[in-house]
Amino acid sequence: MNPVRDASAQGPAAGVGWVNDPSAGPLPVRSLRVAESESLLTSALEAYAVAVVQMAPGHWTFAPAGAPDLHATVLMTDDWLLFDAPFPEPATGLSAWDVFEANALLRGGLKGCTAASERALRLRAEVPLPEHLPVGGLVQEVCAGLAAAASGIGPAALGPLPTSSAATPDAGDAAAGVDLQQLCAETSWPLTLRGSDTVMVELDVPGVFQQAAIELQPHRGVVVSVPVLSEPPQVSACETAVGAFLLRVTGAVRMVRAATGASRGPVCFEVVPGATPAAPTAVELAHAFAALSLAWRCAGREAAVLAADERVAELYVRGAAADVGYSRVEFSTVACGHSPQ
Repeated sequence: MNPVRDASAQGPAAGVGWVNDPSAGPLPVRSLRVAESESLLTSALEAYAVAVVQMAPGHWTFAPAGAPDLHATVLMTDDWLLFDAPFPEPATGLSAWDVFEANALLRGGLKGCTAASERALRLRAEVPLPEHLPVGGLVQEVCAGLAAAASGIGPAALGPLPTSSAATPDAGDAAAGVDLQQLCAETSWPLTLRGSDTVMVELDVPGVFQQAAIELQPHRGVVVSVPVLSEPPQVSACETAVGAFLLRVTGAVRMVRAATGASRGPVCFEVVPGATPAAPTAVELAHAFAALSLAWRCAGREAAVLAADERVAELYVRGAAADVGYSRVEFSTVACGHSPQ
């Protein structure tokens, strides 16, 4: 069974739109709320982007004002906003761990990932659309994140910490006064305390006791994460397989991104709830817990096997290469980006 392909049948997210489906298009306009949301989103795009075109109900193309050559799209579908753009050039030469390190720095909920149906790296952000969403602030953050990424990917280009615009409060400052224990308690997920600044929440992973850590991090705000690997595999084939696999899981499960805080360091799945710098709501945290539960169900055990078993790793790489058309060079951890035209 391909855990990424079959993810829609598993976990707390089943049936509620947690898994990206490349064949799913925008929903038709069906209500006054949808029409109002479309109008607000159009206005927000026109404020923070250029070349805004509504291609169909719930479907826009645009370019961030700070990166007019970056052609992006956004879909409003099933109470989600799904942003997508090509990964900035040059992507060739980046390892999967370079992407994971960049993921920890990207703002606006963005993530570097690959899709099951294509070999190119993508930049994506998937944001639940609650009833009273501050659409303007959300679009501003995503556009700013896309522009920052377009200027260069990697710690050297993005800087040691995400930089907020002058018009937008710093994420850490905005969330500094949040009571993590109270906020997590409002989600009704089982929790325990670890020290004074970390809350642990038990994820919905049958047969395994797996917890996510909820922390308030400087300049990042509230971050929810669950460990995947303590270190990169030592065998080349295993590293290739794990990197490719986690990039695909990142593309498949909404909100979740594989990330690391140090070059070739431990890898986790993380969600930074809310695309704006404001402290997240309990509803946004619950979304994060459900998304991480699904990601760990899809990939926690599988990543460990791929990291430890060279034979399984080689079989996975061959199968994935045949499935999505990778060449041996493109599907390595030293060149996992765009293919030559």
